[in-house]
Formats: sequence, C-alpha cells, structure tokens
Amino acid sequence: MADRFGESNNILIQSLKENAKNKNTQQSTNNWVNVWKSWAAQKGYDDSIEKYEPEALNNILEEFCATVRKKDGEDYEPDSLRVIVTAIDRYLTEKEYKHSIMRDKEFKSSKQVLEGKARLLRQQG
Repeated sequence: MADRFGESNNILIQSLKENAKNKNTQQSTNNWVNVWKSWAAQKGYDDSIEKYEPEALNNILEEFCATVRKKDGEDYEPDSLRVIVTAIDRYLTEKEYKHSIMRDKEFKSSKQVLEGKARLLRQQG
C-alpha cells in the first residue's frame, strides 16, 4: 500500500510540475530553440546544444549571435536576439546543463557579441 501511495504521489507531483510551466513560455522556448537548430544545421554544427563544453559553446554562440537571421534573410530585432538567447538558456536549464549562458563568466564574450549586435542593429534603425 505504501508503494502504491508513493507512486500516486509521484504522478501528482509530476503533474503539478508540468502544470506550473507556462504553455506560452514553453512554446516560445521550443520555437527559438528550433531557430538555433536550423542555424546549427546550416553551419554544420551538432544541434544538440546541451552536449557542448562551455568554451566551445561560447565560441559557437558568438558566431550565432553575430550571424543568425530570419528565414527571409533579415536581421532579428535587438530584443528578439536577447529573447533567443534567454530561451536557449531556459532550454539548457531544462536539459540540466551545468552552466548558464546568461549568467556564467564562461559566456562573457558571447554576451558581448550579443550586446554589440543589438547596439549595431539599433543604430541602423
């Protein structure tokens, strides 16, 4: 009986965790991660972003932030670039990646490229 009670509690707990996730946030994360996957495939990178060591991922994110574009070839809006990187960070957290691309010092230079690209886009209008 105790095992059965434990099992039903685990199901309840898992259900509550799933319910806590905002569906729109999850959809946004999935959409932006798909942008990453498409870009990675075009560039010949493994699209399993969670498999990269921090140094390699930082270097790839530098290139990503500098070169990612919409399907029509236009640049993303500066705020959209930040949303993309934040969504990738959320995805990595879900995959239990041990680093945050938004907060950890290992990703300082990719954040600088992100900020530089956002400023350039704002200057261009």
